[in-house]
Amino acid sequence: MIRNWLISACSIVLITGSINAQQSAILSQAIFNEILIDPAVAGSTEDIPLKLQFRKQWSGIDAAPVTQLASVHAPLGDQIGIGAYIYNDMAGPTRNTGFSIGLAYKLKLNDKMKLSFGLAGQLFQFSIDPSSLTTDQPGDFAIDDLAGSKLTPDASAGIMLKGEKYKVGISATNLFNSEQNLFDPSMPLFNVMERTFYLHAMYRAGSKEGFAYEPYLLTRMITQGLIQFDIGLRAIYHDKFFIGAGYRYESAALALAGLRFGQFDLSYSYDFGLSELQDHHSGSHEVLISYRFNKKNGNDTSGNRTPWFKRNQIYSPTEGQ
Repeated sequence: MIRNWLISACSIVLITGSINAQQSAILSQAIFNEILIDPAVAGSTEDIPLKLQFRKQWSGIDAAPVTQLASVHAPLGDQIGIGAYIYNDMAGPTRNTGFSIGLAYKLKLNDKMKLSFGLAGQLFQFSIDPSSLTTDQPGDFAIDDLAGSKLTPDASAGIMLKGEKYKVGISATNLFNSEQNLFDPSMPLFNVMERTFYLHAMYRAGSKEGFAYEPYLLTRMITQGLIQFDIGLRAIYHDKFFIGAGYRYESAALALAGLRFGQFDLSYSYDFGLSELQDHHSGSHEVLISYRFNKKNGNDTSGNRTPWFKRNQIYSPTEGQ
């Protein structure tokens, strides 16, 4: 009986952990860090964003999921972009860590519109700490059936259309439907990384000189048939401050706020639980910190510096002609 309980409990934690980190299913600010869900985003911005993200899920519940992420993407020329992220997700006795790296190809449709195609590979590891498990009988033999960790590859792909004031993309993660079994090989109980499809979209109305508004949509569909979506709206003042609100279908209401100072962006979100768990926790907290490197002139955004490739030029290529 204890053996069966342990298997069921660990399976639930494994599934929760995989959805939370690898599939980015409960990140309230995933729409502002889209490289996590769509490799076609790589190199699509006017700068090089380095982002750090932290989330504490279901505050007040012991051993609830905690996630840390770091991401960056940059252009490699006019048509190629590169992107990468690493993550660490802890839930109960389990830990899910991994990284992803991918490339995007950008096709210019006209002066204001680009179409990007992206492909990325992932490597992630599930591990479990038996010492953190407590059973009715010390030294329960069921603990011995737990494997320490499993290392698994996977892949993702996406496509994104970006215009002057909007962007929309579709992507798929966990293309290999990788399986994990942390139990004895004679006990075939697998945690399957289900293939997940995303639709993400954002539109900006207004200007940098006053108020601007950004409605957004993020939809997830798992091959098992589960569909979930986030919708929200940000109100931005002078491109320096924003407040916003959102809704996650049958799960949470979201409050957002953020500010920009120099090349740093800081944003915070709070989830008000709407599910059956709402009476057992005091909400979820998430912080996103960004630093935007200027891709043309180093860290100088004034436009007054001489590009690096001209600084040591001692002659004119047209001299003498």
